[in-house]
Amino acid sequence: MNYSHNNNPRFFYTYENGNWQFEGHELKVLDLTFIIQSMLTEDRLKTINLKEIAWRGKHHFPYGVGNNCKCCGGKAFRECDPTIPGIIAYNCSNPYDNKYRMLDGRHRIMRLLFEGKTKSKFYVFDFNDIKHFMRDDKNWNKPTKIIVEVNK
Repeated sequence: MNYSHNNNPRFFYTYENGNWQFEGHELKVLDLTFIIQSMLTEDRLKTINLKEIAWRGKHHFPYGVGNNCKCCGGKAFRECDPTIPGIIAYNCSNPYDNKYRMLDGRHRIMRLLFEGKTKSKFYVFDFNDIKHFMRDDKNWNKPTKIIVEVNK
């Protein structure tokens, strides 16, 4: 299965989406490159209740997301493949105080919710084990495109 990744998750505050900061830093980015290339292993795949996952824009569901997504006008929502597991982490603060924080797969989770799904498979990480991949945002001005073959 192809795993396509276009954005590294940003950790910052916005009036619209709330406080997603990391340890009080104004703006940080989690570099997913190594995680995607080397750490998406079968033993990390877990079936998770969607309501336990915090994702940017969750409080707007079902408005302002999906075909009306503010970040892409619905393009990423329409083109995503919800069968590709997202990447989430526990021990990662989020404005919803949910057990998990979405790191990659926000548009996929929107699709699953619009399809009436309540659970899905995700690659699950302890954020404490991957937070050393955090970088200053000034080094990440442009989204990256990574395509990795993930064997099931």
